[in-house]
Amino acid sequence: MVRKRFDTEFENLPVCAEEFILLIIKKMRYRKKVRAEVMSELIAHFEDELQNCTDDKQREQKAQQVISEFGDVKLLGVLLHRAKKRCRPLWRSMVARSFQTIGILILCLIIYISWFFSGKPAITTDYAVEFNRIVRPAADESLNAAPFYDKAAAAYEELPGDIYKLLRKRYYEVSEEEKQIMEEWLADNKDVFDLVVAGSRKPYYWQECISSKIKGCTEMISVLMPNLSEFRQLTFS
Repeated sequence: MVRKRFDTEFENLPVCAEEFILLIIKKMRYRKKVRAEVMSELIAHFEDELQNCTDDKQREQKAQQVISEFGDVKLLGVLLHRAKKRCRPLWRSMVARSFQTIGILILCLIIYISWFFSGKPAITTDYAVEFNRIVRPAADESLNAAPFYDKAAAAYEELPGDIYKLLRKRYYEVSEEEKQIMEEWLADNKDVFDLVVAGSRKPYYWQECISSKIKGCTEMISVLMPNLSEFRQLTFS
């Protein structure tokens, strides 16, 4: 079947030369057009070497000699493949390299996306501890107003309804009887307000934030600040 296909090209060459050339073309593994060009060059080379031979036996011997000079068929196919690849036009090389680069980038993207979605987030920093370290000034604990405010908030009782209404009035709107009620309430809560005054005289205030540790969560969103509502009520008073 091979000889029928290439009868015209190999009509002047021995069978051994034809088989050798076809084997080289097979090992070359390149585009069809380039392989056809290489085959034509090899045929021309054998024809030049055999042009002075007078009979078939001499042509056969000369062909075998040329084949032995070529060396290993597989290595020759690889070398021809590289040679033709290096001789291709610059634009073709640029297009090939561009497609190769795009393919590698797409593959890396697929691997990265697979890795990203298969992994689980791992928080290695306790931000509550880090926050406490940053906000705490270089001062002695005795200069901190937070303990006084905490004690005041803990001792403070919820504002009675009548006192709440009085605090919303202007001073000239309050009667003498209501003023007396207010004075009694202030006297009852004197210890609380004394703690607030003592805290206000301290030069620093820092509070240690505590993480809720819900399901191992150490993010700042989980920091508990239970005293804020009590501080707000105390400030309103």
